Amino acid sequence: MTTVQSGVSQLTSAMSQVQTASQELSTGAKTVAQGNQQLYQKLAGLRQKVATLKAGLTQMSQGLQQERQGTAKITSYLVGLQKSSAAQTFYLPQAQLRGRTYHSVLTSYFSSNRRATQLTIIFKGNPSDTQTMQQLSQIEAIAKNSLHGTSLAHTVKAFDGMTSSNRDLRSLASKDFKRTAILMLAGILVALLVVTRSLVQTLTIEGILVLVYYAALSAVQALSSWFLGESQLAWNTPFFAFIMLIALGVDYSIFLMVKYRNLATAEPDRQRRIIQAATTIGATVISAGVILAGTFAALIPSGVMTLIQVGLVVILGIILLVVTIPIVLPIVIRIQNWALTRD
Repeated sequence: MTTVQSGVSQLTSAMSQVQTASQELSTGAKTVAQGNQQLYQKLAGLRQKVATLKAGLTQMSQGLQQERQGTAKITSYLVGLQKSSAAQTFYLPQAQLRGRTYHSVLTSYFSSNRRATQLTIIFKGNPSDTQTMQQLSQIEAIAKNSLHGTSLAHTVKAFDGMTSSNRDLRSLASKDFKRTAILMLAGILVALLVVTRSLVQTLTIEGILVLVYYAALSAVQALSSWFLGESQLAWNTPFFAFIMLIALGVDYSIFLMVKYRNLATAEPDRQRRIIQAATTIGATVISAGVILAGTFAALIPSGVMTLIQVGLVVILGIILLVVTIPIVLPIVIRIQNWALTRD
């Protein structure tokens, strides 16, 4: 009986614990339900915020697109403004014109009577290069056109400096070169006529000299571009190269034709005579050509572009003359003999 009562007491205690746990479980379930309700409310609020964010991003994208279009319009306007005449002038307030800072500018760039101004231009390239001289000519044209139609249109504009001096010297040398070439060729024509007593041979020799000169000049221009980094010849190279190469070439031609005339008695046949004269004079001329080539080759290490190019032109020209004249003159004389025989 006592055991039964003890079991009933334990069962009652267990039921009490189950009841207490059930109450706690019910309370927890209510708490979970409340948490789920709060989570649902927060998710609903988050959904609204996401929709608001999406709308804001859409507006931002539209705003960026409008900004891009506006930037393109501004860029197009500035490009057009840059190419217009308005971009060539700028506005300076009267207060700034009368200020102390601007007065120092006037002192630096204007004469004391304010009737003359001086601007300093510094070129990036070599002041003696052809490209720099072309840039100076462009600047002169811009200065002249900018003042056209203004009160300063008839003012005196002058350019000074190394580039301007070299350009003026180049212009004078170009005119002198034409005059010198005409006088030299005319004198050579007379001298060769006296020696050869043949207009055809004289014109042939002069033609060979001129063609060899231009061939050597073109070859040196290509060599300068490939090995010296200069795409153009120095402005005074053609002048000095012409004088030296033509003078050396006509000496060789005169020696050859004098020997040709001296062999007239020993060798009546003109074609064999010119070949014999070229053979006799050739060794001497080739030796002289080698010596002259070595002499002008000594100018190459100088580093002065004019001396280097003149030396190369003379070297190549002498080589071409030594090879060309003994080949061409016998052909010309043979044609002359054929014409005389036919007549």
